[in-house]
Amino acid sequence: MNDTASRYAPLGQASGFQSAVPPVIVAFCLIFNFFLCFINTKIASVSVPVIILCEMMLVGSAMFMGMLRLDRMKIYWLIILCLQISLICLLSVLRQEIMMKPLRDIMIVPVFVILGLSAYRIDFSKILLYLGGFILAVALWEAFLTDSFLSLFNIRDYYISKGAMRDDLNITELPLFASGERPSGRFLIDIPGLHRISSVFMEPVSLGFFASIMGIYFVAVKDEISKGMYIAALAICFLLIWLSDARLAFGTLFLTLLLRPVFLRLNHRVGILIFPCVLLFSLAMISANVLKVDGEGLGARLLWSLTVLGNTNLEIFMGVSGYGKEFIADSGLAYILNDQGFLGLLLYWLPPFLFLRKLPASARVFIFGIGIYLAFGMMISQAFLTIKTAAFLWFSYGYLVARDLKKDDYGGRSV
Repeated sequence: MNDTASRYAPLGQASGFQSAVPPVIVAFCLIFNFFLCFINTKIASVSVPVIILCEMMLVGSAMFMGMLRLDRMKIYWLIILCLQISLICLLSVLRQEIMMKPLRDIMIVPVFVILGLSAYRIDFSKILLYLGGFILAVALWEAFLTDSFLSLFNIRDYYISKGAMRDDLNITELPLFASGERPSGRFLIDIPGLHRISSVFMEPVSLGFFASIMGIYFVAVKDEISKGMYIAALAICFLLIWLSDARLAFGTLFLTLLLRPVFLRLNHRVGILIFPCVLLFSLAMISANVLKVDGEGLGARLLWSLTVLGNTNLEIFMGVSGYGKEFIADSGLAYILNDQGFLGLLLYWLPPFLFLRKLPASARVFIFGIGIYLAFGMMISQAFLTIKTAAFLWFSYGYLVARDLKKDDYGGRSV
């Protein structure tokens, strides 16, 4: 092992329970829908309250484990969590409704960052490679033994039980999620008859997002792992992106690979500008007619987010009122503004980039990469908020920060 790799080796043997549980919680966040879909298909119908209960248990477990030992880095994120809760409580009073789902959406960030800050002694890179391999194995099962897979995991019925899909919405003959096939075919190497793969996530968008985040993670830690591990990880990621036909995931990972040398030289706080730059880029692309704005493509999604943003009044901007459900289906930006206003958007976007100390190299590359992912994700979908991938994303961020800073004794003392 070279000097760089040895610097990032785990700190001896971590305390059993406290070090083993955080990655298990993250793994369950990734795959719990896999188990629920099996139960719904073969045992009994899974109701919405059961799914919500599972998510609450995962978030609660993450919060409990993360709060076992506080330090200054965790207190920073605990303050962010308190600000988020205070904002949602204020908006609930002003709107005269209990806003539980918006709180569940945004509290994933501080809770799982804190969990990641608790896991700095583990070798998460190796764990993640195994997780990625398992998810790829399930994806290949679905792709090449489709009838066998769908006999145990009826994806369409699962989403009908969740109330997220109409029972008369049969876009494909197979019992898949609504976006299981694109009318225009795959964007890379189209194979007739191969649908968009969901793997353990029960829908293809989250599989693509997982692959993108995993890829960004391994690009960030490239100098700390073996060449074979790096190549294997990226191969898994790009294969999952192709199987899920995830165009945004491919673009995000490709940009991170391309710009890694630049990210290594920048202060992580510069990442605050990524979202405004994406807004300007979207406006330029739409104005110049570079992208098609009809159908369900990237241009149509960008145009819709820009249109909704242009029709935001003061009450919506402050979070006192919303757009209405018909406006937020294909825009994560509209979704956040609809539920929380501009302050909620700031509390989601700014804290990772305004971290108390300068981030080390790997965490710096990671935050720039996920900044690109989140900025474009907000423009085209709400899927970046789901616990299936968001828990993994923010845990990884917290882990990369704490692994370096706590080893150097920056803010690692108990308080």
